[in-house]
Amino acid sequence: MQAQREAPPDMQCKDKFLVQSVVVPDDFKEQDISQELFNKDAGKDVSETKLRVVYIAPPQPPSPVREEPAEEGGQTGGFENVDRTFHDSGSDINELQLKLAEKKAQIAKLTEEKKTILHNTQQLQEQIASLREKSGRKMAVEQKASGFSFLFILTVGVLGIIVGYIWRS
Repeated sequence: MQAQREAPPDMQCKDKFLVQSVVVPDDFKEQDISQELFNKDAGKDVSETKLRVVYIAPPQPPSPVREEPAEEGGQTGGFENVDRTFHDSGSDINELQLKLAEKKAQIAKLTEEKKTILHNTQQLQEQIASLREKSGRKMAVEQKASGFSFLFILTVGVLGIIVGYIWRS
């Protein structure tokens, strides 16, 4: 595939690349790379990753970089770098797994705390409801005890009318 000569005006590109990787033995040489190496046969682990092209406008024009010719010794050094990078990524995976385990423990702890808080909230709401019910009964009893009954007021009123009628006559 060839690079585009100009970036599209809307900076949108539909180009995609398929990157395949295969684990090879330590004594593998560059000359042994062939199409059959990437066939998905039984016992082979071929990893595939799809990459989508995204255009990002550069903030400033790139500075010219001088390229140096590749040497034979430099090519084998590349494999050593790949091997070192592979081992570094293995340690990165271990670190990520440790972090994942820590986060899972935190999630479990927070979930347990949430359950406890919800349980406590429910208990407090039940206590508030029972206290309101008790205070409502207590206020009704206090109102009854503090005031005069309707029958008492009616009796006093009738007696007052009778006494007033007797005095007048």
